[in-house]
Amino acid sequence: MDKLKTYYQNKILLLYKVIEVIKYRWKAESPEFFKKIKKLSIKIGGSASAVVIINSTTQLNLNINLITALSYLIAICAAIAGTSQLTVKSNT
Repeated sequence: MDKLKTYYQNKILLLYKVIEVIKYRWKAESPEFFKKIKKLSIKIGGSASAVVIINSTTQLNLNINLITALSYLIAICAAIAGTSQLTVKSNT
């Protein structure tokens, strides 16, 4: 039982360290290239979100394949923006 307890304590400590690294990287300054990528992905994802929301509120009845593609595009843009936010400018 002690081995199991120690195992999970180590896992929790590792998770805490990973969260600390993510917090540091989130607050750190990103390179200019990744700032531009983040802004572009937010604009594209926001536009796709607007189309999906307008379609559902005003009954535009757009093709379901288009709405599905836009939903995937929103997820992809969110992933790209989050990833580019976590890049850190090097001091060299």
